[in-house]
Amino acid sequence: MQKFETIGESFRSFFFVLFKKVLFFEVKSLALRREFLKFLLITLHDLFCNNIIFCVYLYMERFK
Repeated sequence: MQKFETIGESFRSFFFVLFKKVLFFEVKSLALRREFLKFLLITLHDLFCNNIIFCVYLYMERFK
């Protein structure tokens, strides 16, 4: 379980650093900033949905 927490923390810190760079205008191009934010939102959404699906799978396996 510790391994998953470490991977989750590394993803969270990675996305936070990238989001902070875009948010505080270290990326000058408005189009690039917009595309990056779209990518970030889609990626975070996919990670969140996959996490929920995995948790449901584990829950269902528990009662087999």
